[in-house]
Amino acid sequence: MPLGNFWVRNVVIIPDRGFYAAKTALHRDAFGDCKPLPPSGSTTPTPQRKSQGRGKKHHRGHLPISAPARPAELADSRASVTTGWHDLGVAYIRTFGEIPGHPEGTTYEDREALRLAGLHAHKQNGISGTPAEGADAIVLNGGYPDDRDEGDTIIYTGQGGQDSRGRQIADQELTSGNAGLVKSQIDGLPVRVIRGYEEKSEHAPAAGYRYDGLYRVVRHWFKERDDGFRVLQFRLEKIYDTEIVRDFGQDTGDLESRPADNLAPTTRTEQTVNRLNRRASVVRNIKKWHNNICQICRMTIELPSGPASEVAHIQGLGEPHNGPDCEENALCLCPNDHLRFDHGALYLTDDLKVVDTKTQQVIGKLNTHPKHVIDLRYVRQHRSYWIK
Repeated sequence: MPLGNFWVRNVVIIPDRGFYAAKTALHRDAFGDCKPLPPSGSTTPTPQRKSQGRGKKHHRGHLPISAPARPAELADSRASVTTGWHDLGVAYIRTFGEIPGHPEGTTYEDREALRLAGLHAHKQNGISGTPAEGADAIVLNGGYPDDRDEGDTIIYTGQGGQDSRGRQIADQELTSGNAGLVKSQIDGLPVRVIRGYEEKSEHAPAAGYRYDGLYRVVRHWFKERDDGFRVLQFRLEKIYDTEIVRDFGQDTGDLESRPADNLAPTTRTEQTVNRLNRRASVVRNIKKWHNNICQICRMTIELPSGPASEVAHIQGLGEPHNGPDCEENALCLCPNDHLRFDHGALYLTDDLKVVDTKTQQVIGKLNTHPKHVIDLRYVRQHRSYWIK
């Protein structure tokens, strides 16, 4: 559905801990008490309450401290799906990008205020997203000691594997919100970052929660902690040019139904980008030795200009992997196998057999060349990101 200059993907009803099982519709007033919903068309006065500061119990139903009101057209669309902005059945519109009326730097009293503002779908989960749609937002609030917040760069730990006390008791899995963040990485979807007061970082707010802008997921991997459990980690980098990410919605259908500005020529925006300095000789040698043939599937991409391939690094070049840019740490792959290898769908054994991570089946042996000597240190490092 169109909304301003961007599109929202769909509407998701978020039930709250099974309360939908009750036959009587309920709502929660400002003091947290459940009461029957008033008849259609009637109004119920909302008691006033004092705001609560840091460290006190967070009741539900708070409004943002300094956030402007939600646009009327968006509130109406939500009310048409459920009974309205009530705790027991709030409709969440998963939107990728900025939310109108909620600019970067806006502060909110609690997680309920974030949810009502449309910034994050949940009151407890750190990741707002699904494997099918992607993740539209995360909250940094001290949930995992493995997080690292450097402001413009964040190492964010995925969800799962903790008990009610916040202790890690199991490995994390690439499902639910974790898979949503991977989807956002692959599809290039922006992620809203919200920092909470419990985050142990100089970038965290002193109280409440603060929306801190859009980030992109650039990498993910598994990390084995000192306690032996594996957690997923994601590297996010801040996006400064929000005009680039203003439109992330579903296909709007026929051309006739699309807004006129969607059909206009794409504009250009000047920006500064930091890129890793890669050695051209490594790419040239790898492709030449393997004649642009993928070392995994033994296929090549035939273009009008000639055969084409891609050079993948076994141990990633960027942080936190910091692998070297050399022939011993590189592979000649087709685009499909490059994507699968980088995202952990494939890994290599020490005897250079190719293994499907999901099935744990050997699908073949890596094609090699006498001049291309692969260093097993990088093979083992890559494998450690994806399997125990």
